[in-house]
Amino acid sequence: MVTGESKIVNGVYIETDGLTVEGLVFAVHAALTMMSFVGLVIFTIVLVSKIKKKSLWRKSATSDESQHVAMSMRDRKTVVLVITVATLLIVCYIPTVTFSIVTSCVPAFSLQGKESNVFYIAWSFAFITHSINSSLIVLLYYKMSSRYRHTFNQIISGCLRFKSSY
Repeated sequence: MVTGESKIVNGVYIETDGLTVEGLVFAVHAALTMMSFVGLVIFTIVLVSKIKKKSLWRKSATSDESQHVAMSMRDRKTVVLVITVATLLIVCYIPTVTFSIVTSCVPAFSLQGKESNVFYIAWSFAFITHSINSSLIVLLYYKMSSRYRHTFNQIISGCLRFKSSY
């Protein structure tokens, strides 16, 4: 706890009542992240419904049955990919929101609070989940998108050829 003095902590200028400012910052962070989650869910629902409508329109516009199956399979894979990416992002960012809420409500759970060690461990875990999200998204796209897989393999093989020329 900072009393009667000003100091810089992690690049944030904190006046005498630093815990209040820190709590406010984390509360705003949690609120903005939750609003982003709501927006993500809404836009995912809109995107999925548009994909399904386009699929139905394509199905009615073509008479070839083999194209019906191929298109509907591709559209289904796209819907699954979109929903999985959105769900994965929300699941991996839930710890951040949770720890932001706890930080804003519990004064001991802060940078200088009595539970600062738990604070650092918790936030380290939250940042690890961000990294896991990023890594899983790449793997998910690689598995589900043939175009992404082809481009990725071209880039990697080009890098390997460049590296072996040394």
